[in-house]
Amino acid sequence: KSRLVHATVTHPLYQPLLALVEHSYGPLIVLSDLIKGIPGIEEAYIFGSWAARRAGRQGKPPADIDVLLVGALDYETADSIAEKASAALRMDVNIQRCSSELWKKAEDPFITTVKSQPLIEIPLM
Repeated sequence: KSRLVHATVTHPLYQPLLALVEHSYGPLIVLSDLIKGIPGIEEAYIFGSWAARRAGRQGKPPADIDVLLVGALDYETADSIAEKASAALRMDVNIQRCSSELWKKAEDPFITTVKSQPLIEIPLM
């Protein structure tokens, strides 16, 4: 026999329980484990709708997770990280890359937009 359950998001314990689950099994833990120790990655961030919801902005639940890796990283490694993270999180993970120089200058329209929105730093240690 099966039982279907769903979260009651208005319950007072919903947000604390969600935070506990995210800190134990969520994107920050999964991504941090996948990228720590990889040469060339200087900084890493989650941006987009997932970061916005985590920052308290209202909206629909995120359909994917957008990640920015800053530093010198090849496409194959980034794709491998995205594939492993997507499988672990059961959600599409999209990885963007940029050089540390581009990130610091912020002259690129994409980087300017990313920096103007909520960013969640992914621990590299």
